Amino acid sequence: MQQELSGTRPGHRRRRRSASEARLRALGTQAPSLPATALHALARERARRALGRGTLLAGAVLVVVLAGVQWFRPLPAPTFSRLAPAALVVPGHPPHLLWPASGAATVAVAGHATLSSPGSPGPLPVGGLARLMTAYVVLDDHPLAPGAGGPAIAVTGPALGAEAADESAGQPVVPLARGEVLDEQQALQALLVGSGDDVATLLATWDDGTVGAFVARMNAAARTLGMGRTSFTDPAGTDAGSRSTPSDLLRLARAAMALPALRAVVGLAQVTLPVAGVVYNLDGDVGHDGFVGIETGSDALAGGCFVFEALQAVGGQVVTVTGAILGVHAPSPTDDVLADAETLVDGALAALRPTAALPPGTRVGTLRTGWGAAAPVTVGGADTVLGWPGESFPLRLHLGPLGTGVRRGADVGTLSVPGADPGTVALHAGASLPGPSALWRLTRF
Repeated sequence: MQQELSGTRPGHRRRRRSASEARLRALGTQAPSLPATALHALARERARRALGRGTLLAGAVLVVVLAGVQWFRPLPAPTFSRLAPAALVVPGHPPHLLWPASGAATVAVAGHATLSSPGSPGPLPVGGLARLMTAYVVLDDHPLAPGAGGPAIAVTGPALGAEAADESAGQPVVPLARGEVLDEQQALQALLVGSGDDVATLLATWDDGTVGAFVARMNAAARTLGMGRTSFTDPAGTDAGSRSTPSDLLRLARAAMALPALRAVVGLAQVTLPVAGVVYNLDGDVGHDGFVGIETGSDALAGGCFVFEALQAVGGQVVTVTGAILGVHAPSPTDDVLADAETLVDGALAALRPTAALPPGTRVGTLRTGWGAAAPVTVGGADTVLGWPGESFPLRLHLGPLGTGVRRGADVGTLSVPGADPGTVALHAGASLPGPSALWRLTRF
């Protein structure tokens, strides 16, 4: 009674499972077998479906990889399109200076153009300006610190003979005495301040043994300095074969004034020597109106000759004027050539005109990105050029390294103008350059 109430008996359940298994076996024996072609087709279908799932997965991985490569590829820097002109031209016509009535002259302001007198005469006698090359060669062989005396130089027979010959010919000399000893600085003072032609012979024989060997050195130095129309035949310039042009002598003047020891000597109004005593500089301009030297060389053959340098302030800037004058034939050639130099310096400085290079805010170009953003580039400060009317100054733009995003007002480069004050100003971005969109990053080529 209890077994009936609790359900089917255990033995009955085992009999039912055995019967079910028997029926399944019977069905299995009755089901027809699949042909081999069907089995192959089923296998191929299963393989095709597996391949499809693998291809989709590989494609998805490839898309993710390509998207990552596109996203993290370096972005191209902005490009710059220039609008500014290549050069700034000071408005107006070139200046007309009051040139010497005879001979030839050249004047230049450092950093600016060089102006020359009309016509192009050939090389002219240089007179005592040859002494400047003599001093240059001596200092090249025997450098001298400013204020230093240097090695001793004994007065020799050739120097005394030159003194007698020069004095009889009316050439300037500095009195020398047998047995006298000058140091190098004193000898240079006698040569350049006292205009001693005899001292030129003394220095030539001291430096290179003979006058001929020294003159060869002078001509070699001229070639090195690019003085292509210059030749020297003696160290003092008394010979007619010592010839040059004003433009060549400008090269010599600049090289000579770059030597501190020589610059110090030619700036002296007077010196005191052992035998000659006080000797005055024949360059009466030195120490006046900004003149700092450098050498006169007047005689009857060459006329008035002068190489000069002056420093003066113009428009808040100190400018250097260098010039050379040859062949001024006048009753008082030295006085006349000095006056001509003053006139040229005054005229050259008066003709200088301050001109704004490019006013602040002037657009000089455009920055463009590969994703279509653009921003103007403008001048960020005032720059003033001091130049002669008609003179041209190159405008140099330099763009610094630029990131992909540029903020409005950021410095993006510089504008420089040689000879300008201050010479270099900043360039600013006139607008912000946003970075690229996500779509551009992913679809760019």
